[in-house]
Amino acid sequence: MVIYPWEQQVSDWFASFPRDGALFEVMHLISYPNPAMRVVIVVMFLAFCWRKRSQGIVTTTLALIAVGFGDLASRRLVKQFIMRPRPHFVNQICQGSHCWGFVSSHMTNICALVTVLALYNPKHLRWGLPIIVLVAVSRLYLLDHYPLDVLGGAALGTAVGFVIFSAAKMFALLLQNKRIGSKRHDTRA
Repeated sequence: MVIYPWEQQVSDWFASFPRDGALFEVMHLISYPNPAMRVVIVVMFLAFCWRKRSQGIVTTTLALIAVGFGDLASRRLVKQFIMRPRPHFVNQICQGSHCWGFVSSHMTNICALVTVLALYNPKHLRWGLPIIVLVAVSRLYLLDHYPLDVLGGAALGTAVGFVIFSAAKMFALLLQNKRIGSKRHDTRA
């Protein structure tokens, strides 16, 4: 897959920013949270989603399943097939998904998660969209991806989230229809 001149220009623009200092630290923390920060994020996420007991557990579980499928699709399918180099690996020989940028797994995962949550409750977009933007900017700022890598990850993650949500809704509908059908055939009444 070709790297377009406009993408290189965007990457060069992000490369003009300082690689040390507070901005770099914030961008690095967004993309690569340390273990303590990961625990805080998980606890906050679970507390936020589990406020409505059973619905929150289902929603959170489906969001995490979407993240898992999104990560699998981005790392094991798309990157392995496309093999488009990341900005740091252009013109180098490399045989691992860490060298390939299309699609951004970070963007795939966060978009899958936010999509599932937002389909259950659109209010999740209030915090979800700013986080998506922050992750996108951090991936570009750190020169880990080109713009199409980030956009591709967003598209893949949104699609995975929608498929997981739709499959869960269809499964719930099938269960509901099965219960209704079994009540109609109950001759004991």
